[in-house]
Amino acid sequence: MRVMQVLISAIHLVFMMLIISVGSFFVMLYYKPEFIESFINYMLDNPEIVLKIGLFILASAFILFISFYQLHKKQYLKVLMKKNKTDVDTKLIRNYIEKYFDSIYPDKKNRVQVNVDEKDKLEIIAKVDTLDDKKEFLLNIEEKIGKLLLEHLDYDKEFIFTIKEK
Repeated sequence: MRVMQVLISAIHLVFMMLIISVGSFFVMLYYKPEFIESFINYMLDNPEIVLKIGLFILASAFILFISFYQLHKKQYLKVLMKKNKTDVDTKLIRNYIEKYFDSIYPDKKNRVQVNVDEKDKLEIIAKVDTLDDKKEFLLNIEEKIGKLLLEHLDYDKEFIFTIKEK
């Protein structure tokens, strides 16, 4: 999981807890009617609190909107072709690499994550079961995945490949 996704998930957790506490407060007001009158009197005595609550809710909604957008933003890789540029969804690249791993190790479950960094560099993170011959695998993987990306997407740039054993 990327750092940004962890941060956005933490923001969502805080907002969820805030919404639960506000909901619990109003449920408590229903069961304790004497608190309703004191709550209303407090609001009438301090009208600026209504403005502060409104601004806080608007700011919270704005932050929540931005964080949802960041969390679900798709990543695309720009591939320079002979006549024009095109955008490739990272899910497509992940599918190609997962099929490649399934063809090499059909009996093992492998997970692949594909990211594109700020400089449009492709980063491939593969989580595989224990490898039998690590040296041979690592020597061949750059060539094989590079060839796969070149054949299917005409991608001949440098990429980062990270392998993690489960």
